[in-house]
Amino acid sequence: MARRHGWSLNGVDIFQLLPPEAAYGPDQEVTLFHPSETELGETTKLIFEQVKRVEPTRLVFDSLSEMRLLAQSSLRYRRQILALKHFFSGRQCTVLLLDDLSSHSDDLQLHSVTHGVILLQQIALDYGAEASQAQRHEDAWY
Repeated sequence: MARRHGWSLNGVDIFQLLPPEAAYGPDQEVTLFHPSETELGETTKLIFEQVKRVEPTRLVFDSLSEMRLLAQSSLRYRRQILALKHFFSGRQCTVLLLDDLSSHSDDLQLHSVTHGVILLQQIALDYGAEASQAQRHEDAWY
């Protein structure tokens, strides 16, 4: 995509996290715990290891819906988001957490632990061209 737009990715590290189950062969199946109980911890560990290795000043985490699916409960998801916040609070790194809002619209888990939320949406008007709209919530949720 970047190449098509003529953008350079020099100095940009891209880390695509493979699901932990992809590392398992048929002889390495987890039988004691449900896969969701181990995958979230393994995924988080891989993220933390990569961040420690690269030491980025800016990080984009795409997408939180994957983390939500791995957590399988709002309590585990909230704890995971808090763990991410705690991990990054001691680093000189700006973190953008992208979410596709695939969860319920009243789910404010992320809003309650972030410093701000920017909502981008595209609105189909009854007439004329579609309009893009950005809302910035600066209430600094903690």
